[in-house]
Amino acid sequence: MAGSWQNGPIQAIAGPPRATFLGRLSKNATTGDFGDTPPGLDKERMRYGLNASRTRAVRRVSGPVAAFVLVATSALAQRREAGVSTPEPVRIVQLGALTREQAALHRGLQLGFGFVATRRRQLGIEGSVRPLEFTAIDDRGDLAKTRELLEQRLGDKRCDLIVGSPLERLRDPKVAKLLRDHSVLVFEPDAWTSSADRRAPSTMRAPIETLVEALTKRLVGDGCERLGIVLPHGESSLRETASKVFERQGVHPVAWISMDASGDGKLEARGMQKLRPDAVLLLCDATHALRFARRFDALRGDAIVRYAMTADVGAQALVQALGDAADGSYVASSFPWPWLDALPIANDYRTAIEAQKASVTDLQESRVFEGFALALLLERVVDREIGGLDVATQLEPTLAGHEPVLDLDGLRMAWPKRRPHGGLRAYLSVVLRGKLEFSPADDEASPSK
Repeated sequence: MAGSWQNGPIQAIAGPPRATFLGRLSKNATTGDFGDTPPGLDKERMRYGLNASRTRAVRRVSGPVAAFVLVATSALAQRREAGVSTPEPVRIVQLGALTREQAALHRGLQLGFGFVATRRRQLGIEGSVRPLEFTAIDDRGDLAKTRELLEQRLGDKRCDLIVGSPLERLRDPKVAKLLRDHSVLVFEPDAWTSSADRRAPSTMRAPIETLVEALTKRLVGDGCERLGIVLPHGESSLRETASKVFERQGVHPVAWISMDASGDGKLEARGMQKLRPDAVLLLCDATHALRFARRFDALRGDAIVRYAMTADVGAQALVQALGDAADGSYVASSFPWPWLDALPIANDYRTAIEAQKASVTDLQESRVFEGFALALLLERVVDREIGGLDVATQLEPTLAGHEPVLDLDGLRMAWPKRRPHGGLRAYLSVVLRGKLEFSPADDEASPSK
């Protein structure tokens, strides 16, 4: 069993977006605490009826964030004086192999919950709000172990949400029955799903067809005419979904190649090479996308072939494996690449990485950013709207109630009519000179639009 974070939300009020929260604080290298920003908030504190003892914890906050903090602190102080005990925690579990995609999500969730925990320590409100308790359970990719560990967890301790976990294992009949019997909600699984999938759990991601459409449009716009498609073996539903996208765009792929899960990619690469595509769309996970690309690159000779992939976790590995041949390749994601400072949440993400001494390479992983954003979304929705109600039954209708969009510090999502996908668009990056760069759409100057 991996480590856990426990923390809880603070109440927010409407206001202009903040550049960063913890970025305004200076960290003490010895204690790990953050120091004060310049004083001058006394008048604003008094506007909320807070005395000096209650506002000492929020001295480090200014501007719109001060209002954010002061309202929460006032409510919490009243709760303490009334003798109300600490609320029941929201128990969140990630269950999976915790490698590659799931490992990246796990790092992001740790960063997000750690960010919230640090914020609360600075405000002095730990233990006064409903905690978010996160635990990761490593099943090492063994379905039998998945069932065993989940049954053990649900027998020992309640679980409200399963997040960042592989959907194929959660759909196993025995696992699914355990989740139903214990009223556990699956949210943000580690899977790309289609808007046509009626069984798809709710997620912050966009539907897979949104990503395929963005990549196809960009490749066609660049002059590519012979598209080859690589799919996981047996993914008939994904092929059907992609075919509808191609039909809308008037694209007729020259090849559909199924990637054997246990193969080395040589046979598939040879089959693709015979059909001479000028672009290859990789609709498989990072491991298989990289395996195919290496084999195919060794066969293509002098031909120029563009790659496009939805496995954003494998983007850096693709660049390293193909070198200059990766230039011009596209990667699609439901989330903005974290070095884009146009979004306030991206600045908070950078701050969390610096404050927790995480690997700077995480700045280049949108899947890590996804986990971070998920932690902040849960904090916000639980505290501001769900409160002490049952999260497993209230999360989806609460998200659906945000119209037209839910704005999470610049990251815009919507779940109208309780559709499962909150993501509204695809963010594209392009490989240039061995580095990933944001590739804006024709009608935008920045990802904040």
